[in-house]
Amino acid sequence: MTAVWVDRDDGSWAELPLTGFEREKNLQEVVFRSIGMLPLAEPRVVALAREVQLTPNGQRVDLLAVDTSGTVTL
Repeated sequence: MTAVWVDRDDGSWAELPLTGFEREKNLQEVVFRSIGMLPLAEPRVVALAREVQLTPNGQRVDLLAVDTSGTVTL
């Protein structure tokens, strides 16, 4: 299992507890700003936009990204 660790003041390491996101918007912002840290397949993925309207009736995608080969990821 993947974990995030923090370096304590005494030089030891501690695993940070799992936390959720109170608002979906906050999670979207973290993923958008740090998409390179996600364990996605190569080639590298670049986030382009958030909350992109896909249809005339207002359906939206949370995050729009593209990889180096030009493949769009939603």
